[in-house]
This record gives sequence, structure tokens and C-alpha cells, in this order.
Amino acid sequence: MESNRKIDPDLGLFLYHAIDKSQYTQEQMAEELGVSREAVNMYCSGKRKPKPRTLLKIIKLTNVQAKDIPF
Repeated sequence: MESNRKIDPDLGLFLYHAIDKSQYTQEQMAEELGVSREAVNMYCSGKRKPKPRTLLKIIKLTNVQAKDIPF
């Protein structure tokens, strides 16, 4: 069965760097978001896009400035 989800490596790289520069590990971020560590790993690899609400939580938790958001 083929997935309808599109891979987004640019978003994944953005999320990876945002989390990496923050005070959170991927495991801690997963706890804050209420998702599995595997889900955060999928977000950071670009293999899965987070829901809009989850994306906003990541941006808020990592203190990314609006000017640094690439989309």
C-alpha cells in the first residue's frame, strides 16, 4: 500500500535544526508534543509532515523567530 503523504526534506531539515538548537532532545520534544519519538524522527527526516497545530507547537517550543521560518 503506497502512502499519500509527500516527503518534504526542506521542512524536515528546518525542524531538525530547530530542535537541535533548542534545549530539547527529540525524545523530550516528543513528550512535549504528545507524540512518539519515532514521529518526531519522521518529522525531522522529512518523511512525515506534522499537523499544523503540532508544527506551531514545535516553532513555539524551539523559540524560532518568524524571520527564520522558511515557508
